[in-house]
Amino acid sequence: MIRLTTILRESENIDSTIEKIKRATQLNDHTRSVEILAKLLNDNKAVKILKAIDDINSIEGSMPKHIEQYRTEIRLELLKKAASKFGNDVRAKLHSAF
Repeated sequence: MIRLTTILRESENIDSTIEKIKRATQLNDHTRSVEILAKLLNDNKAVKILKAIDDINSIEGSMPKHIEQYRTEIRLELLKKAASKFGNDVRAKLHSAF
């Protein structure tokens, strides 16, 4: 019973996270959407990097292309981790949220 409860909570958390990612993406806050995924996966290093990317974006007034590419690499790595942790179905839902 405890295992089933844990699975249900995790599923609700994933669904909630997907909705947060969709909202951030719709608001054109792509760095924040990747950061939400990093937090779901408890990837503190990625969270710190994404906060730094957001700072660079604020300072520059726009996202430098090479920083945008780096953010994309981080997103793809996080999606791989999500597939490994939650399965390909969840990875596909997360991917479509971006």
